[in-house]
Amino acid sequence: MLSYRKELDGLRALAVIAVIVYHANLQFFGVQIFKGGFFGVDVFFVLSGYLITGIIRSQMESGLFSFKDFYWRRAKRIIPVLITVLFVTSGLAYLILLPDDLIVYAKSLQSALFLGSNHFFYGEDSYTAAASIYRPLLHTWSLSVEWQFYIIFPFLIWTVNKLAPRYLFPILLSLSLLSLLATNALVKVDPDMAFYLLPTRAWELIIGGLVTFYDRSALQKYRQNTFESFAYKFIPIIGILLVLYSMVSFDHNVSHPSFITLLPVLGTCLFIMFSHEHESSYKILTLKPIVWLGTISYSLYLWHNPIFVFFRFIKGDEFTLGQFLLLVTISMALS
Repeated sequence: MLSYRKELDGLRALAVIAVIVYHANLQFFGVQIFKGGFFGVDVFFVLSGYLITGIIRSQMESGLFSFKDFYWRRAKRIIPVLITVLFVTSGLAYLILLPDDLIVYAKSLQSALFLGSNHFFYGEDSYTAAASIYRPLLHTWSLSVEWQFYIIFPFLIWTVNKLAPRYLFPILLSLSLLSLLATNALVKVDPDMAFYLLPTRAWELIIGGLVTFYDRSALQKYRQNTFESFAYKFIPIIGILLVLYSMVSFDHNVSHPSFITLLPVLGTCLFIMFSHEHESSYKILTLKPIVWLGTISYSLYLWHNPIFVFFRFIKGDEFTLGQFLLLVTISMALS
């Protein structure tokens, strides 16, 4: 079984902070902070792929895997918070939105309930369009992608594990490469399809799954004052720097997802594979407030967007720093 790793909760905290700041369009002296904060979702995809692949593989190896148990555990993790957010958001939408906006909201609500909102929003405005900041449930597209992946992926691993277990890694690697190549080609033709749909996002989740094949026990065996120890101390930092570089250097005008998205994806993989308690990034991301934020990152991700959207309907598009902090505090309290 996968053991709990608190530094990964720290990484989730970084991802959700980046997404929230990006959605707030927060600026200091005319400079947008985390203008590539949308890459936080890609970090979440990699972490999700790593987590569920690790669970499935370890349970299959021990003979304990059950489809029923897998889906029940995923549903318990995802559904209760989602239903709560949708219920509260619907009440606020009824009170705040104009009739035309309420009709669009109702359609997005239906798609979110059936975890298909990525397909709904693919047919609406682009994620980066001006109107997107008035879509309370727009952010549920990523949850829909993950759930659709959860439906298919266990059957894929189970089938390969039964028929050709030795080839599981190369098969997954091949699928991720095919998905990545298709994504990089499609983003030039139909960027919204590349952004929203599972086939062009699957490579990120699968790459996270490929990380489970790395034996982390080697991290405990390296000798001090060797090149190996030097590498093990700096590789996780390089991973975090790749993630941060993506979030602060690119904006929504970049082709995404594409080969560019490999930067935060591979950075996340490097951190997952090589982080350990003797290196600096681990020590920072395992600080108690950061880990705590990571533990509520899923709820915080779900709550923040409708709160931001309804504030915009009432007060206006731009946030002051004080308003931003207030809205984030409300989001955290609800989470």
